[in-house]
This record gives sequence, structure tokens and C-alpha cells, in this order.
Amino acid sequence: MLAKKQKTYTIIEDDADDDADVHSNAHVSSESRRKDNGKRFRRRAVSEAVEDEEKKREIEEERQKKREIEEERQKKREIEEERQHLHLHAGIWRVSCNFNRSLCVFLTTWFHLSTKVLFCCSALFYRWNSD
Repeated sequence: MLAKKQKTYTIIEDDADDDADVHSNAHVSSESRRKDNGKRFRRRAVSEAVEDEEKKREIEEERQKKREIEEERQKKREIEEERQHLHLHAGIWRVSCNFNRSLCVFLTTWFHLSTKVLFCCSALFYRWNSD
């Protein structure tokens, strides 16, 4: 409870200092008051301009980060497409190799069996003619 009163007192005290400044400046000419007000306005305008620049800079940094993120995503997409393309070619090559291997096995087996059949037939033919 005491702390709350002290804060209130401090705020009132600050307001009292402002009021005291106003009263102490009562003897100052209106021109110097206008200059003071102009300085305050300029300070306020400068601080607002600085804040605006900071906001613009933050917005530009966010845009730059978004662009970089989008570029990374695009690179990942391109890499994935290239990988899928290569995988497709590898699949075709694998099928082609399997087909060629199967064809070679078939032809080799056929040739081997046909030579056996031919050899047996020639042996039978030779025996049949030799009698």
C-alpha cells in the first residue's frame, strides 16, 4: 500500500515539476516559447522518423528472410525433381538390364538345349545309318 502511494506521489511530483517549468517560463517571451515548442516538435518528428525507418528496415529484413526461405524451398524442389528424374532413368535402366539379362539367359539356355538336342539327333542318325 505504501509503495503504491509513493508511485502516485512520484507521478504527481513529476507533474508538479512540469507545472513548475511552465510557471518558471512564464516570463520568457512567446517567441522563445515557440522556438522551444518547435524544438520539441522537431525532436518528436525526428524520433518518429527514426521509428519509421526502423519499422521499414524491419519490414525489409522480414521480406528478405521470406525471399531467402522461398529460394531455399525452390532449390529443394529443383533438387527433388532432379532426383526423381534420375530415379526414373535408373528404373528404366534397371528394367532394361533385367530384360537384357533375361533375354541372354533365355538365348543361352535355348542354344544349350538346342545343341544337346541336335547332338542327340545326330548321334541317333549316325547309329541308324551305321546299321
